[in-house]
Amino acid sequence: DGRTGRDPLGRPRATTGPDFGDSVDVPDEIDTQRAREILEAIRRRLGDALSPELEREYLERLLDMQ
Repeated sequence: DGRTGRDPLGRPRATTGPDFGDSVDVPDEIDTQRAREILEAIRRRLGDALSPELEREYLERLLDMQ
């Protein structure tokens, strides 16, 4: 079927032992802090009464994606 060595979801089968998650990138503290700063900036812009309505709707959609 062309998926030799793969599990039913198409992932490579573990053939050398357990998967310890070494290939997973966990965000470091700098990435987490940057994400917080971006969310705070979006919230500040939403509090700005001078923001055009289209921008407000866009920023609200961004916050809803969390």
